[in-house]
Amino acid sequence: MDLFIKSNRLAELIRQLRLPKRVPDIPVDEEPLGVFGHELGAFDPKLDKRVREVSTQTLGEYIEALKNQKLKENPDLKTNLLLSKSYWSQFRKGKNKHGSKHGLLRIAVALRLDLRETELLFRKAGFSLVLDGSPLEAVVGYYISQEKYDVFEIDAQLMRYNQPTLMPSLS
Repeated sequence: MDLFIKSNRLAELIRQLRLPKRVPDIPVDEEPLGVFGHELGAFDPKLDKRVREVSTQTLGEYIEALKNQKLKENPDLKTNLLLSKSYWSQFRKGKNKHGSKHGLLRIAVALRLDLRETELLFRKAGFSLVLDGSPLEAVVGYYISQEKYDVFEIDAQLMRYNQPTLMPSLS
């Protein structure tokens, strides 16, 4: 290998560059240099704290944590009324990474989530709960805001407005 390098013209060119034997370390105390002609913003501790607090929890992990919390608060909660065990399992195993708005509304009612928890559930899935965005969201959002989780009552109103019901057999 040494013989190859010695006979190689590339090695001669590198020697002609007369590079220093040791390259000085990059100082870490200095401000970062600009990028593409723009100065980088100053370090903002509030922004840094906010970025660090962003949850890395997946939708499935979040749903599982919510389910466990709600079952502790109300052991008689019937979570399988609106959603099958296999549907819950898809989230837990990461096979269903986003869900659908309709499915998330079913989860919100099954777990008796309040509006804040429902909105966070939607954001974790990449959606936004828009209470006046569709009749489905308006009806279910209304009942959630009133803390009324009677599935049959909600479904009666959904059928009234020709919307898919929460109970799978009624749709």
